[in-house]
Amino acid sequence: MKAVHRGFTGGVLACLVLGGCAAWSSPPPLSQPYFIAEAGEAKSLHALAKKQESLAPRCAEHNSCDHVYFTRALLGLYESRETASRYFEKVIAVAPKSHLASSSKLWLQLLQHHAAPVEQSWFESVMAAPAIS
Repeated sequence: MKAVHRGFTGGVLACLVLGGCAAWSSPPPLSQPYFIAEAGEAKSLHALAKKQESLAPRCAEHNSCDHVYFTRALLGLYESRETASRYFEKVIAVAPKSHLASSSKLWLQLLQHHAAPVEQSWFESVMAAPAIS
């Protein structure tokens, strides 16, 4: 009877370990974009990103750095997770109590812990993202 109990306990532990290892996945590479843009869209997104970067040095004059960095972070989602994360962190640094900082924190969590959406449109991805309370 003890042998059966040990065998059963060992089997349960093995299943738990294997199940835990199967569920444990490594975070996605930071160099990968979160969203994939089509060729035509990529040019427009790149131009918008350049425009936001040109606004960044002067944004403090207009107290708009959080907006500039947040827009740049959203565009960064099409470039790489690293770029998007860097700009979301800048939003939090310049305006930590703003609504854009709250959104930036949620985007950072999403980028750090979840793989990119598969076969989803931008709208579907946004609708599936965590809600702000």
